[in-house]
Amino acid sequence: MEGPGPYATINFLNKYCVPNVNQLPIAQKEIANNMIGTLGLDDLNQWIDDMLNCPNVYLICIGSTLVLIWLWNLFLRAFAEVLAWLSIFIVGVGLLASGFLVKNYGIANYPEDLQT
Repeated sequence: MEGPGPYATINFLNKYCVPNVNQLPIAQKEIANNMIGTLGLDDLNQWIDDMLNCPNVYLICIGSTLVLIWLWNLFLRAFAEVLAWLSIFIVGVGLLASGFLVKNYGIANYPEDLQT
């Protein structure tokens, strides 16, 4: 059995040399595009490129998260009892809603006689 012939490569994270999926033969392209289910090299490369091209978005997300945590702690000092009960109530409603959504999804997408 022969190995693959020469193929074009691209730099992944400016560190690793990986095959250029768009220039591979069809049989090898299917393997590279579906390494983990439908997740392939092209998907990973696109995600990493997106993260490297927009660091400001990540900084804004981290900053806003820290501000919200600070506000939560400030409100928790002033209204601890109310926020504790409100948190318990919201978590309970969320769990109840998740249960109904999962049940309705199962009813809509799985036949009644399915035994898995």
